[in-house]
Amino acid sequence: MNKAFRYYTVGLIGVIVLFLMVGLALNIVVNPWRVLPARWMAQSLEPYRDTSEALRTSKAGLVRAHPDCEVIFAGSSRINIGLNPEHPALAGSKTLNLAFSGGLILETAPMVRYALAHEKNLKLVIVGIDPGDLVSNRDLRRVTDFYSSPLADEGFSLDRELRYWIGMPVLKASISTLRNALHGESSPNAPLGQSLLPRIPPDLRAYVKNQRQDFIFETSEAWALEPKESSIGKVDALRSLLSDLRKAGVKALVVFPPMHALRLVNPSDDYPEHVAWERDRRILAQVCGEVNGLPETGPAVQLWDFMNFAPPMDEPLPAANAPGKGFPDWFDLVHFSARVGDRMLDRMLGPDEGAAPTDGFGVDVLKEGIEAHLAAIRESHRKYCASHPEDVAWMRSILNAKR
Repeated sequence: MNKAFRYYTVGLIGVIVLFLMVGLALNIVVNPWRVLPARWMAQSLEPYRDTSEALRTSKAGLVRAHPDCEVIFAGSSRINIGLNPEHPALAGSKTLNLAFSGGLILETAPMVRYALAHEKNLKLVIVGIDPGDLVSNRDLRRVTDFYSSPLADEGFSLDRELRYWIGMPVLKASISTLRNALHGESSPNAPLGQSLLPRIPPDLRAYVKNQRQDFIFETSEAWALEPKESSIGKVDALRSLLSDLRKAGVKALVVFPPMHALRLVNPSDDYPEHVAWERDRRILAQVCGEVNGLPETGPAVQLWDFMNFAPPMDEPLPAANAPGKGFPDWFDLVHFSARVGDRMLDRMLGPDEGAAPTDGFGVDVLKEGIEAHLAAIRESHRKYCASHPEDVAWMRSILNAKR
């Protein structure tokens, strides 16, 4: 090896080492996903941290950064957008919103378990279950950052942890965070995890028409009646999670989140014999009842169903010629605003917790009884169709259009 080549090799190694050291220092200080030790991270960057490319990893990072958390929210984007971890009904309890887009039970359960393992003061978990999840084999883990996140297994992975210190994805997120801070552009995710910038269609009617095939498929699934459970262990995952929460003395509220009433309308019948997503509701009631029947000493599981026709789910469609064509509280008939989420938290945790709802918003299903609850939804379906005939006719024209 000649002298010039040695100099070149040493210089190249030096450049690589310098790059790694600079990247390491930057990642430690910026800590965009909050997975590195919190004592070194710059708190001034908190509103700007870029978590967009690693939602599962960054939610685990929130747990690492807040080891004294008492309450967590988990679930999909509906919970992520809708539930405010600083709501007054939480009475100042330290709370994190650990929900994320596409958060089905096979990712939600590991997220809750991760928090249960790391949060020694955990007292309350609110778990959102998306309609259709427990009866489908849909699994998003391979198209998200789940398998590169701490949620993938309960053990320690040196390779994974090293990527958080010096990996290119986290370095890219660090640079993006600094760029956000330089331009004063806040992250779309608040420091305690809530999503602040949901995608809002400017014209709701046009959005529904463009998504017609998806709506038709989802409506078919909603009204399917044959007994069915997911074949990839989703129901077992929920049952096991709720059982372990009871064993740990953590109160669990299972939530069937609201949709706009138009997503619950039968394609042809004003007074159908069944209700939308009846299979899911019965599975949830059965699982929660089974867990409450176990010889555990922890708090009983509660099942809250917000998917009915009570206000604000019955908000009328904006007129076709209206200057504003969106909904104040509904982004796309499925995702609800934080105002609706505030009402949910008031209903479940406020001073009237557990009382019979005066407006039908939020039902404690195990207290009401599943059969009485389903009967009430059938009747409210009939009343909604009678009181909103033009909106119902428009939705049915979408659902029954020739493909």
